[in-house]
Amino acid sequence: MLSLLEPVIAQALMEGLAQRKQRGGKAGFVLVLAAALLATAGVLLLVYALYGGLLTYFTAPKAALAAGVITLLCALLCALGAAMVTDRRRKKHIEQLPALAETIQKSLAQLGHELEVPVRDNPGTALLIAGLAGFMSGKRLH
Repeated sequence: MLSLLEPVIAQALMEGLAQRKQRGGKAGFVLVLAAALLATAGVLLLVYALYGGLLTYFTAPKAALAAGVITLLCALLCALGAAMVTDRRRKKHIEQLPALAETIQKSLAQLGHELEVPVRDNPGTALLIAGLAGFMSGKRLH
């Protein structure tokens, strides 16, 4: 019976690990928010300085257009860089999934061999322990 459940348990564990998110504290969120606000202010000041510098060579509308285009190009480059980093991380995690699945399968097989005799001898106790373990892991994952 355990051999029939091994793929189901392994899949559930892998899905739970993939969906689980790390949660940061309030201090981390505040620091990220402060960094984002300061970065936004810095970008605005750089665009204003760029506009002021371009005013010496161009008329006001052309300087504003050039500053806007340069800023948008920088934003596009940043977005492309972020997409590349995210894609690289995703590929790295996908490459690690077969090894994780194999480890889970081996662990479940070993666990099944070790628990087979005690479960046959005490089915009621085994059912109670399994129910409690399922309840605790369900609370932990969600």
